[in-house]
Amino acid sequence: RRRAASKLQGVWRGHVGRKIAREEEMYQALELDEYAVTKLQSTYRGHRGRIKFRARKKQLAIDKILAAAAKLQAVYRGHLARMEANAERELQMAEIEFEAALRLQATMRGHWGRQLARLRRRTYLATKLQSVYRGHIGRLDVMVLRRFLAATKLQSV
Repeated sequence: RRRAASKLQGVWRGHVGRKIAREEEMYQALELDEYAVTKLQSTYRGHRGRIKFRARKKQLAIDKILAAAAKLQAVYRGHLARMEANAERELQMAEIEFEAALRLQATMRGHWGRQLARLRRRTYLATKLQSVYRGHIGRLDVMVLRRFLAATKLQSV
């Protein structure tokens, strides 16, 4: 009886020990699985974080390039606008200078025309005066000659 009880106790203790060992194995396996899952999750999250970081870094570089391109375009458009404004200003100045030259030419031609008219009038008047004077002198000469001839004729009689 003692032996049977001992045997029964041994069997029972073996059964309980194996059960506890299996549970410990399962617990260790579970701990291992939990560790593996945690490790897998942290690795995946790190991988995903690095991908997001690279994407953000790439997007920042793209944004920087786009901002530089926009600035470059703005500078170039400003340059074109200034060039166009300068060309327009030069065209307006050329038109103003052309109109001023026309006015100056018209003024000078009018002045020269009036001077020429005055000169022609003076020349005409001088010619007329000379003509009248020469006619007067000619008539005086004729009158003197007639008197001289009359006096000569009178003296010869």
